[in-house]
Amino acid sequence: MREVLEVDARKEYGSNLLIAPIGAIEKADASFRVIHDGTHKVQVNPRIRARDQHKCPGTGELKTVMRSSMKACKSVFGLTGDVKRAHRLPRVWQAEWGLQACKLSGDTVWLNEVGTFGMGPAAYHWARESGGMGRACLYLMQNRWFYQLLYADDFNWISTGAFAVDDIVLAIFFLCILGVPMSWKKFHGGLQYEWVGYWSDLRHRRLGISEGRADWLVRWMSKALVAGSVCIEEFKSVLGRMGFAMRALETFRPFLGPLYAWSSAVPVRTFLPLPVMIRLILIYLKGRLKEGSRTAPCGCSQGLTKEHFRADAKAEGEDVRIGGWECLDSDDVGTARWFSETITRANAPWVFEAGEPFRTIATLELLATLCCLVAFPRDSSIARPEEPRALLTLGGSTDNLGNKFVVSKLQTTKYPLVCVLMEIAALMHQAGESLDLQWVPRLQNIEADQLTNGDFRGFDPANRVRVDISKHRWVVLNSMLQQGRALYSVIREGRIESSKRKLDKFAGPTFKNQKSFRERDPWQ
Repeated sequence: MREVLEVDARKEYGSNLLIAPIGAIEKADASFRVIHDGTHKVQVNPRIRARDQHKCPGTGELKTVMRSSMKACKSVFGLTGDVKRAHRLPRVWQAEWGLQACKLSGDTVWLNEVGTFGMGPAAYHWARESGGMGRACLYLMQNRWFYQLLYADDFNWISTGAFAVDDIVLAIFFLCILGVPMSWKKFHGGLQYEWVGYWSDLRHRRLGISEGRADWLVRWMSKALVAGSVCIEEFKSVLGRMGFAMRALETFRPFLGPLYAWSSAVPVRTFLPLPVMIRLILIYLKGRLKEGSRTAPCGCSQGLTKEHFRADAKAEGEDVRIGGWECLDSDDVGTARWFSETITRANAPWVFEAGEPFRTIATLELLATLCCLVAFPRDSSIARPEEPRALLTLGGSTDNLGNKFVVSKLQTTKYPLVCVLMEIAALMHQAGESLDLQWVPRLQNIEADQLTNGDFRGFDPANRVRVDISKHRWVVLNSMLQQGRALYSVIREGRIESSKRKLDKFAGPTFKNQKSFRERDPWQ
């Protein structure tokens, strides 16, 4: 920072001399981080328009690295490190120093000559500066199996083989030569370590959250279930933490859909009892985390996935059918296992609740996929040797393009689609499998379409598998469908009331009279 007289600064920068307030944020080690408020008073940040996006690696990239390490070598090593005061490294053009001015007292002002915490351009320019240095480091490694992930200023180096540690040390040494200041006290690694909130187990190729964070979620859910009611503002904060955790624990992600829908439909500053469906979801998630499911296997490469089944559904008036056939071993329908079931008001009354069944055609298509998983269970003993035994990937096909994205993201808030998706996720979690659902054009899905029309020509009756939807012992489907009806009626009413409040401007000015939830109960 440069100290100059305010009079001289105004002569040089004129209207571009914007003196912003500064604050201090207390850190975990009792020290303070000085923050330059470039948003509220001086309005510098709102006027900035980034030319392109800044994307950081996350769970998807970590899983890809772990899957790739299975082919490279059995031995793998990882290390994380932090850049010291990274936001202060990019230098600022002298003509723009006045936009980052602050003042303590007297006739002098302080001008930031470099990026500062609280200003948007600091992260933007550091990302490009670090990107160039990161690429240079990777060029240095040439053909070595070496990955370098950078999230803001947090590095994660992963390497395999006999020289894994040497490669990582060389990368750090090269960055130090380039002038990158490292915070050595924050370095840690090995075969199991935490990086940007996610727990990496390189030995077993698993990714999840730390034991402390999982225990915190279990404690909060236990407390909420005992109390029977929650503060909605706190519930939304916890839901954000759950969403962060479920990016790694994918089979739990569908269970957040009703939580998002309910929290968005009720007033923020209220204390409400938990609906039954919300309680059931919290009980399920609490039980899975309590039993130790805080990490999930990374699985095999998507290129190894082979198509196992094809499914379809039909809804024309009261004529509702689902069908599917197994195409893993052969394309010959005469030797394949298959099923075809009629949906009626007796075995699936929820299909007819919306009026015409065709309104729930996406749910019916996904129900057909679910029945394929039940009717054609996979024998793990015939898995290929290159696939990890901890996670087997099932390939399926449907002619509903929307369901491909629903299963890919494992997230939706729509009822009753979310209930079927939760059942698929629960089955996948129990079996240690994943589902890769692909879309095929209707003209290439003729056999499954034939089954939904009651045309069984070419199929062997001896290979027919019956799936009784009403009597099958589902994991969560029946309870979620039963209680989801009441929850989503409340959600619809809540959204209507919320719209009325916004139109009538019932919501007055907000006052923050207490610490935020993050400050009251940190997630560590």
